[in-house]
Amino acid sequence: MSKLSDQTLELLSKEYLNISGLAIAKDGKIAYEYFARDSEKDAKIHVASVTKSVFSILVGIALEKQYIKSIHEKIISYFPDLKISSRNKTLSQLEIKHLLTMTASYKFRSEPYSKVFSTQNWGWTALQLLGGIKPIGEFHYTTIGIQVLSSILEQTTQMNINAFATKYLFTPLRIIPPETLPIDSRETYFKFIKNHYSNGWAADPQGTNTSGWGLMLSVHDLLKIGQLYLQNGQWEGKSIVSSQWVEESTTTHSFWENKPYGYLWWILDDETFAAIGDGGNIIYVNRSKNLVIGIVSHFVPRSKDRIDFIENHLIPVYNL
Repeated sequence: MSKLSDQTLELLSKEYLNISGLAIAKDGKIAYEYFARDSEKDAKIHVASVTKSVFSILVGIALEKQYIKSIHEKIISYFPDLKISSRNKTLSQLEIKHLLTMTASYKFRSEPYSKVFSTQNWGWTALQLLGGIKPIGEFHYTTIGIQVLSSILEQTTQMNINAFATKYLFTPLRIIPPETLPIDSRETYFKFIKNHYSNGWAADPQGTNTSGWGLMLSVHDLLKIGQLYLQNGQWEGKSIVSSQWVEESTTTHSFWENKPYGYLWWILDDETFAAIGDGGNIIYVNRSKNLVIGIVSHFVPRSKDRIDFIENHLIPVYNL
């Protein structure tokens, strides 16, 4: 394993101060690593929306194991007790796929964090925010809205999200299972966000883990997840998630402006896809280069673009 150049280290120390850890895997082997002075090698960091892409894998596993029959199943079929207003024209037509592609319709424009986080069951609250007058198919990126996926997965598997992920994803990849951390107040939310070093996964007061944020992972955990997808769902000779799901989830299904989106994964080009989390967390995978890059970062607002950093300051400089 080689060291990053002094030039790259200087760039990191001046312009990317919130990066805690960076690791590059080329041809299945770690080629470069970097850790900030105050960071431990295996420190778990809140990776924000990278959680979404991890959850996409869990949905793929649930499909393969027939817990979920199809992503075209109607969302309301899982919630027979839900009362639908006659004014809510779209809710009955929404499918699981619409949650995965961010094309579901919602009754809100901006994320209603306070409204959802003040309840006991975030998934049920998010469910009641689905639908409205906007047409299905328009891209609406949301963290709160896809909490419905957590409710569906728990209901179909009859397992806690964390337990399901531990059994079918974390343990096979030798990722230390996170502790479930219920968020039951504004204070516990901010305590979670500000906790730079922990091994946890946020959950609502009932213990249902989040699907759109809240997972803490190390930079090596990110590499493993990226490598799993680079290897078409295979890990040490065993299938963790089907190759069909890997392909489908990293294929373009919707667009945010001109940016392609798969099933909770961002599509950068025909060979490259990424899991991207607020603050500068990323799993970057390039199939043709047999390359995986993981970066974990402490949250800062308006962090510098990690894709620009990777494609202009890592790949060409190190001939990756």
